[in-house]
Amino acid sequence: MQRRVSAGKAIPVSEARRLNRTVYDVFAQLAADEKLVEVGELAEAMRAVDLPMGAWQLRGELHLLRQQGLVELDAETARWRLTGQDGAAARAAG
Repeated sequence: MQRRVSAGKAIPVSEARRLNRTVYDVFAQLAADEKLVEVGELAEAMRAVDLPMGAWQLRGELHLLRQQGLVELDAETARWRLTGQDGAAARAAG
């Protein structure tokens, strides 16, 4: 089984995928209301679902979501937004 390193420890890939999906789902809820999301806002929302994560870990998850084509960084505001790509199709492909 492959492992991904997170916060200095290796986690199983299936757990990493679950975490990435959870971050995407929470991000998508925020983005539906606000369109542009700051990492701090995402951190607060993750705490609200009993999954606290640090800003650097969330930036890593957002980077993975960007690689999957689901989110993008707005360079002018340093905030993240959904790309409009269908999340279910992209996650299935990734």
